[in-house]
Amino acid sequence: MEVREDNQLPFLLECLDSSGTILGKIVRTGPLDDSVIGFQGPTEVILQVQDSPVDRPNPESSGDPMPIVIDAMLGQSFDNQPYVNYVKQERSFWKRFRNRPIDSLAALDFETEMIDGVSGATMTSMAVAETIRNASKKWIEIEEQLALAESTKPAPSNGPTRQRKLNRSWTEWLTGGIALAALLWSRSRLRGRRWTRLAWQATMLVSIGWLSGNLLSLALLGGWTRGGIAWHFAPGLTILAIISIFAPAVLKGNVYCDHICPHGIIQQWIRPRKSRKINPRLEAALRVSAVIFVVIALIAAIRPAWVNLAWFEPFDTYASGVLLSISATVWLASIVLARFKPMGYCRLACPTGRLLDYARRDASRYQLTILDGALIAVVIGVWLTLLYNP
Repeated sequence: MEVREDNQLPFLLECLDSSGTILGKIVRTGPLDDSVIGFQGPTEVILQVQDSPVDRPNPESSGDPMPIVIDAMLGQSFDNQPYVNYVKQERSFWKRFRNRPIDSLAALDFETEMIDGVSGATMTSMAVAETIRNASKKWIEIEEQLALAESTKPAPSNGPTRQRKLNRSWTEWLTGGIALAALLWSRSRLRGRRWTRLAWQATMLVSIGWLSGNLLSLALLGGWTRGGIAWHFAPGLTILAIISIFAPAVLKGNVYCDHICPHGIIQQWIRPRKSRKINPRLEAALRVSAVIFVVIALIAAIRPAWVNLAWFEPFDTYASGVLLSISATVWLASIVLARFKPMGYCRLACPTGRLLDYARRDASRYQLTILDGALIAVVIGVWLTLLYNP
């Protein structure tokens, strides 16, 4: 079997048998649109298409019959792998795109057709749906330009091909509102009172840890660094990230780790036994591991590799359906650690917490440690590698 690019449409591939007969056609959305960022990065979709029968015109189009998408599947993805797998396995999601003409997909209205994503992977699945819509629009635009070029008529201006609507789901409103409220809470005297503090912590566990699952992580920050911030899919999470990064520099306190993170709150509720102590060597190893994971995240953000950054932290466990995974193992180990050392994971081994702590404004920030020197050396090494091997 041979795969051949179309002469005029390089994103359109023809599959031929040994005799040269066309077996089918597929379309890669990557060359058409790769700007839609899901939870962590863009995802390519492979569309299997066939020419529309002449005797079966498309009622939604007044022009020539458009190709029909008979199947769709995921191609290469830079998104979080567990979420990508959820989308692959959700049959009801893919049914919405099958047996539809290209111009029908280009006119997709997510609200009217009730395309609200896959449970546990909403951002990834909605990014896939928008990629299909944008790629279909771009395909039609290219076809029209080719037709106009052949007829020597000037090409009309059809305006922008992308339509990005802000995600106004209640979970995003909740996340953004909590991020803003946390700024006030961090400066309030109420946080020093036991019952008001417990009420706030319970609210964070339910709203962030259970209902929305919008936690910061190396996977999220690394993906947004490489592919861009998915502000239109996750406006609330974007607000949370901005406040968490800039608040330590302005307010001297780590607002996210101290008052929002559900995993930190769970550790606060666990009381370690006084008779139990952590081995000093293990404590040192945990401190070093946090810096190593930050370095790996930095390299992965610049040079994407097979490493899944979500493996290094327990935060994927708070996403719907992620119960048996490496992230869940880290979650359990961090809970056990909290029985030996108060807030052990947060204080010693959390890479995201270590990354946010670098932005904190206090006297100790100006004192370089051995771990800081190692991190600076790696940054310089990565920069030199990119400089001489772009």
